[in-house]
Amino acid sequence: MTFDELDNVMKRAIDRSQTNYADTMVKIGNDALAMIKRRVQEDGLDAQGKKFTPYSTADMLVGCKSMNSNVCRSYFGKKNNRDHKWVTIQRGGKNYPLAVLDGGYKKLREMHGRQTNHVDFTFTGAMWGGISIISSSAEHSSGIVRIGGLIDEVKQVLKGNVEKRGPILELNKEELRTLTEIYKNKVKQFFI
Repeated sequence: MTFDELDNVMKRAIDRSQTNYADTMVKIGNDALAMIKRRVQEDGLDAQGKKFTPYSTADMLVGCKSMNSNVCRSYFGKKNNRDHKWVTIQRGGKNYPLAVLDGGYKKLREMHGRQTNHVDFTFTGAMWGGISIISSSAEHSSGIVRIGGLIDEVKQVLKGNVEKRGPILELNKEELRTLTEIYKNKVKQFFI
């Protein structure tokens, strides 16, 4: 290869990298999020390969707002109402009667047909559905991709889950190696 040919290859690579680099970073960010979701939802593992602390079995207060309509009807049916232990809480000057659910959040998940073998941070799917790439195009062009909650409600749920169980959106070493290979292959394509 002559210097002129090498120069043309380098110019073409620079042009391609300037137009495709941000797209490459977005793809890597989306791949990273998919890897994290798969590991957490399917296996309940953090980035160090440890299970997240299990769902709580401590008694909790419930009302129909914490249940879907079928579970609410089943749990609070007229015949069962007297069987529950009731607690009244006050919020904003109003009284709210709530039932005590033996078995806590784990039981609430079971009542809704959700798995309880491991913590997957999935009940309605709203948290995972509201997590995406939140970085700007300028950041992508600089090689930065940030993943987080898109709206305040998801940010708060994510923050609460992280405070309770530790980092959720971290990558493990194998995921980082895979993403590094994807990145290298994408960058190599700039030179083809």
